[in-house]
Amino acid sequence: MAKHRYRFFARSIPESGQLTLLGDEHKHLAKVLRLSGGTTVEVFDGRGIVAIASVASIANKLSQVRIETHTSHPKPTHQLVVGVGCLAPKKMAALIPMLVEVGVDAIHCFLQPHLDKQRLVAQNALRCQKLIIEAGKQCKRAWLPSYSQHANLESFLNSIKAQYRLIAFDSDSQDPALSEGWGDQKTLCAIVGSEIGLGPAEHAILTKNRAKVLNLGPQILRASTAALLAAGIFNLKRPASSA
Repeated sequence: MAKHRYRFFARSIPESGQLTLLGDEHKHLAKVLRLSGGTTVEVFDGRGIVAIASVASIANKLSQVRIETHTSHPKPTHQLVVGVGCLAPKKMAALIPMLVEVGVDAIHCFLQPHLDKQRLVAQNALRCQKLIIEAGKQCKRAWLPSYSQHANLESFLNSIKAQYRLIAFDSDSQDPALSEGWGDQKTLCAIVGSEIGLGPAEHAILTKNRAKVLNLGPQILRASTAALLAAGIFNLKRPASSA
């Protein structure tokens, strides 16, 4: 069994030499974990680069690690996108790390009618991005999902440039999620409403965009549970050719 290595995030990682860790990454290494010189760690950038490094020095406001190996991992060829109606901040904070763990490649949060617009404030977006990084450290992903917020469902769908297979989830559907796969598309987009579900106007938008509507079983699920279950099902069905 491979020895556990603590992982740290850096936006740019050189192929060799030393890398400086500042801010929260330095504090975690020096103050929380209290690592010593020579300790082997991992550093990743969330865009495919993962490096093995050793702690070279620890100062008051920064730590330095020495790069030993530098590996570039290819981006998955099949992208799993999840769009979820904006949940309350605490619920969204609980959901996002789990979506990272089950392999989602892009997370989109869209506002729905009658929801508080404060759910879209920038502070929540920054918090979600930090949660994605922390989850990536734990589950050892090379590529981190992107995170975006949208004023409504239609603006979210308009933001997706690639051709995609669009699947929405509604308990009234008679078609089970387990019966569907990725088809011939390389991007699958799963849509789940917030606590209020998806309304008639949103269903009309989905119909216009040729969405397939499926159900996730007979139970009444929380929005966060439905999003996680949908992501897990289609990650397991991701074509084997994907990296």
